[in-house]
Amino acid sequence: MRFIFGITLVGLLALSTAHGDIILGNLDAGAANHLPLTVGNQSGLKYRQALLFTMGSTSFELASVDLGLDLDLGGTPELQIRNTDSGDGSPGSTILASFNSPTPLTGAKFYTFTPRSPLALAANTDYWLYLLESGEDGRFWWYRNNPNITANGPFATFVSHSSSTNAGGTWTGMQSERVNFEINGQVAVPEPAAYASFCLVAVGLFWIARKKRRELSRSAA
Repeated sequence: MRFIFGITLVGLLALSTAHGDIILGNLDAGAANHLPLTVGNQSGLKYRQALLFTMGSTSFELASVDLGLDLDLGGTPELQIRNTDSGDGSPGSTILASFNSPTPLTGAKFYTFTPRSPLALAANTDYWLYLLESGEDGRFWWYRNNPNITANGPFATFVSHSSSTNAGGTWTGMQSERVNFEINGQVAVPEPAAYASFCLVAVGLFWIARKKRRELSRSAA
């Protein structure tokens, strides 16, 4: 009997598995045209780009971020998630997550960045997706959709895009949703139908075991 319930319990626990979901994004591999946006050092100006988004009512474990980039100019992208503690509507100074930089490829590509350590994106909370060139001596391009493609997703809301030309000293609002990005996360989701199936199996196993025990008791008598 303990064995039966042990199997059932293991099955129920296995149902609470993490599912990958698109939290927010606007990637479009088939766009007619993509416009480059500078990140890094250009003509003495040190460009940084940042996107503000607000999580919805569900908390997620950050899984990855995809960006449309061209790294042919030799710059190394450094991606971060930052808070909003600046008080003036610009990115905060606290780095909540940093990401592993992908291997550069030739031409414009979609690159996947994975976080170096876990980060829980809390429900109803603002975050900045923050992109800079690691040494701020090189540069690369972050591609924008043309025409604009609205960033959407059922689990977060896009707020604004800001750009800095002085390594984050000051920020200016940009055309809001043009840059290519996708934020992905995982959340533990119970499967109601599967739970019901396991319950039926558990009841069936319990009934079989009980019937067999009664038969053994009668035989012994």
